[in-house]
Amino acid sequence: MSFTVLDGGDITVGLLNSGDAIGIDGRWCPVVGCTSVNGWVTVETAYGYPGVTAFMDVPIHLARVIDVAGVAS
Repeated sequence: MSFTVLDGGDITVGLLNSGDAIGIDGRWCPVVGCTSVNGWVTVETAYGYPGVTAFMDVPIHLARVIDVAGVAS
């Protein structure tokens, strides 16, 4: 299993899912869960990693496992 890094102005905290990784302070932090209320997203990370609360349109560095099984080449 390997991660694909997604970044750019259109990659925001509102796109995070459980199982993703978010770049915080120069390291990848595994995302355990996310809660969204009134546009604010609280990101719960694995034990020992910093959590984040930000508005849903804040740009982030996101790493996600992309399942390419069954994709024709």
